[in-house]
Amino acid sequence: MKMTIGSKSQKSNQADLPFHDRIAVIDVGSNSIRLVIYEHSGRMPIPIFNEKSLCGLGAGVAATGRLSSEAMAAAMQCLARFRLLLQELAVIRVDVFATAAIRDAINGRDFTRQVKKKLGFNISILTGGDEAKFSALGVLSAIPDANGIVGDLGGGSLELVDVAAGVAGQGATLALGPLRLEALGDIGRHDLQAHIDSNLATVPWLQAPSRRIFYAVGGAWRNLANAHMERTHYPLEILHGYELSEERLRRFLKKISRQSADDLRRLKSVSLRRQAVLPVAALVFERLLKICRPERIVFSSFGLREGRLFAEMDDAVRAQDPLLSGCGDLALRSGRAKYDVGLIFSWLKPLFPDFEGGQDRVLRAVCILSDIAWAGYSGHRGDQAFLRALHLPIGGMDHIERVLIAMALHARYAGHLQSPLVHDVAALVSDDARRQMLAIGRALRLGLSLSAGKPDILSRSHFEVTSGGAVKLFYAPELAPLFTDAVARRGLDLGNAIGRQVEFIAAPGGKP
Repeated sequence: MKMTIGSKSQKSNQADLPFHDRIAVIDVGSNSIRLVIYEHSGRMPIPIFNEKSLCGLGAGVAATGRLSSEAMAAAMQCLARFRLLLQELAVIRVDVFATAAIRDAINGRDFTRQVKKKLGFNISILTGGDEAKFSALGVLSAIPDANGIVGDLGGGSLELVDVAAGVAGQGATLALGPLRLEALGDIGRHDLQAHIDSNLATVPWLQAPSRRIFYAVGGAWRNLANAHMERTHYPLEILHGYELSEERLRRFLKKISRQSADDLRRLKSVSLRRQAVLPVAALVFERLLKICRPERIVFSSFGLREGRLFAEMDDAVRAQDPLLSGCGDLALRSGRAKYDVGLIFSWLKPLFPDFEGGQDRVLRAVCILSDIAWAGYSGHRGDQAFLRALHLPIGGMDHIERVLIAMALHARYAGHLQSPLVHDVAALVSDDARRQMLAIGRALRLGLSLSAGKPDILSRSHFEVTSGGAVKLFYAPELAPLFTDAVARRGLDLGNAIGRQVEFIAAPGGKP
């Protein structure tokens, strides 16, 4: 349920911020309570604050049917902190919802009434169907073309839903959360496996031999992904978009599900409290993959919370590209001024006529972010732009696309890709792709040096690649004073990147 936290006067005092419609989500889960505050409510809301507290509300619910007094006290203390933070940060709207623990506990609604009385939060208790739907919408918010099965493993339950063509289809909720399974006691691996299998067997549509994609959501499975990245020394420590083949992941899950607490303590990427549930979470995942047999698994950091926000957007906003929209919001904060990104894209496009579909999106994203590091120290702008792009807090791209965008922006500022930061992730993309990103970066470097960061000037120049492969940049005669030795060097660098000489030619209107 939505409630107002900040006053109208607080909202008006935010006029000096790039966005002043801050919103927040509080997810009261079976294992943790998390607050996420977003700077705005657009197509790809940017988180500015993210904190969780492991209150363990679901611990013991399966055995006793009740929330423990200790867990409720911890949750109340956590929510009181969140309440004050929301006031201090002038958050206008907050959506507070609860999942399996409060839904299933006999005293769950009594607890929500106490929270309402003491803190003013109206907690909406989601059904299992709600959880499945919103988790699927969260994945679709970041991966609009998702086609497969979304699985969200929380502390108390497992939600499953079919997604295709931007729509969340049939779903199911199962009592297979790690806290729920721990309540079964020491029943042995064979019996626990049989219990999991019998629950999964109640969802007949899982068994279709689709070979589609499985989208993994939820803290326990995200920690499994972090553990896999750590064990395999994966070079890009970003969870969203991390992909594994079904065979490779199942081998890893079998190992984790059998490891002792001492073995798991060696994992630096997973907290001690999360390590305790890894074997059970791995076993659930292993049995699930055996049934649905996906082509590959994609881990998503976008889930239930993002799905709640996505559900409230109107159709026009939801139809926007999450990558390009998110990049646009970030560019507004960090760029020197607003300008026509389409103009930069149109100026570059003749050099890269073969870019289509996803490649076009990468090129557009690079153009949008082309001014992202202008305020940095000149000797470090390449690395700064690279790191910012690599760790963008937005969806709409996979790991390869992240690396490509970051490489192009490094080259845009540094003119090269000879950086240890670039080298660390270079193996994720092909040599041809690296060369393309170097060429894009150097072309942007030429254009934005020529125009001093004022792309309108570029409208009076035009690239042409002749049938013989010659590259010519035509420019309006009045721009001739801009073509100094420094610009000539930028043209030479671009020519070296594309393997062709770049010729500057004065022509009326800057047209061939």
